[in-house]
Order: sequence, then C-alpha cells, then structure tokens
Amino acid sequence: MRKFWTYREIEILKDEYPFMQTKLIAEKLNKSISQVYNKVFHLKLKKDDDYLNSEYSGRLTGKDTRGLKTRFKKGHKSWNKGMKGLKIGGEETQFKIGHIPHNHRHIGSIRKNTNSYLYIKIDEPKEWMALHQYNWIQANGEIPEGMFLKFCDGNPLNCDVNNLYLSDRISNMKENTIHRYPTELKSTIRALGKLKRKINGTE
Repeated sequence: MRKFWTYREIEILKDEYPFMQTKLIAEKLNKSISQVYNKVFHLKLKKDDDYLNSEYSGRLTGKDTRGLKTRFKKGHKSWNKGMKGLKIGGEETQFKIGHIPHNHRHIGSIRKNTNSYLYIKIDEPKEWMALHQYNWIQANGEIPEGMFLKFCDGNPLNCDVNNLYLSDRISNMKENTIHRYPTELKSTIRALGKLKRKINGTE
C-alpha cells in the first residue's frame, strides 16, 4: 500500500537533506531511497556545497583513500594509445569494400511509390525519376516550364508515351471544374461534396 508523505516528514526532509546522506534520511523516515529521491526531485532540493566537499558525503575526494589501488594514476597512458584503426576481431562479419546489399536495385529497375506512381532508377546510388516523365523526355525532350504530364486514360500506371499529354494549370482546372457539366449533374456533385464534408466533420 502506498505511503504518503506527511507534512512533518517533508519538513524533516527539507531541513536535513542538504546536510545528511540520503541513505540515513531514508532510514530515519522509514522510506526507500528511491522514495526520498523522488520527493527531493519534486521539491527541487539540493545538497549543500560544503557537505558535498566534506568527508561525510561519501564522495571521492583528494583525501579519500578508498579504492586508491584501482584508480588511474596521474599521467596514466591508455594501452591502445597511438593504435588508431586497431582491429581486434570481427573482420569476417564486416561489409567489404564494394559490397552490394541484397536489396540493391540496378539502373533501369522500376518500383511503385506510395503516391501510386511508377519510378525508374536512372543513376547510382539512389537516383530515381517518375517513369512517365522519363518516357516522355526520352521521346520528346524536356517538359516545358509551367507544363506537366497527364494520363489520357487516367491510369498513372500506364506510362506509355501514347498515353501521355502535356497540360498547363489553367487547362487542368478547366478540365476538372464542375462548370463543364450539365446543371443537374453540378447540383448532384455539390450535394455529394457537402455530404462528404459533413461525414468528415469539416462542415
């Protein structure tokens, strides 16, 4: 069962934590050390600097001889100093120079991206280009500035040059606007759009 801190316990913690070992405070308050540290963190308490520099803190100081035999001596040199590039085993599992990963795609490979368009690899290591753009450029040259390609049958997977044509933004807007449809159909399209917005919570 969780034991809550009393007002008196908190006051003792505030008074004694800065000047006493945390372990001793935990024993005095019948708390675990982790409980004490959690409350200290919440209260933003700190140890007193004089206490931290004293022998009572339990920290290693210049006068503290505990563990002296296992400490590094002044001027100690690492055993691997000057051995830059040292290899100690593991070479057999490292990739070799020129290694080709199992999932490498060669130039000319075709893949389908998440945007539903096909892409073709045109250069190493990872240079890809939309397949319909690549096919058009190979047959007709660069795509003029301000123009973009569209699919005659509306299928982005049919990248045959004969299925492609150039369009600009204005022409594309005219092709997609509802104003080119009969009045009855325009009303239906608007009603359908309103219903979708209502379902999606955007209206």
